[in-house]
Amino acid sequence: AAGQSLLPIYAFALSPGFASDKTGFAATLGSGLLKTTNGGATWVAANAGLTDLNVSDVALAPTYTSDSTMWVTTGTKGVFQSTNAGASWSLAGTVSRKLSDLTTVHYNVLAAAGTGSAPMLYLGMFEGLWTSSKGPAVWDYVDAWPTRLIRHINVSPN
Repeated sequence: AAGQSLLPIYAFALSPGFASDKTGFAATLGSGLLKTTNGGATWVAANAGLTDLNVSDVALAPTYTSDSTMWVTTGTKGVFQSTNAGASWSLAGTVSRKLSDLTTVHYNVLAAAGTGSAPMLYLGMFEGLWTSSKGPAVWDYVDAWPTRLIRHINVSPN
């Protein structure tokens, strides 16, 4: 429509209850996270607490429908967590950025799997693959080769 600008969408996620709640999220490089609650008819920024508006990925907790927990990765600041469906964010974790001068999208992809209060998180970044089973403040390196080519993470629903 006239007067609207197109944004580079880096990632997209739908609520597991989309059929009834019509909620979706779009990660943008430069405008942060956008949220819709009407099936995409309108979008609003959901950036309260984000210190980097280059959002590179969004992951909903496996328990999102009951606890509204979700995470985003940002270009250079780290992993942010929301426990209120994106209404507000707090920095939840960072990983050493030894190669950070080589890219502006350092934290690249994120996925969550499992159940319970601390699901397994997977983080793909310029420095390789990292996992966390203790929440996004503690990350363990997973040796993967080649390090800098992790662009997508898909986890089995099982």
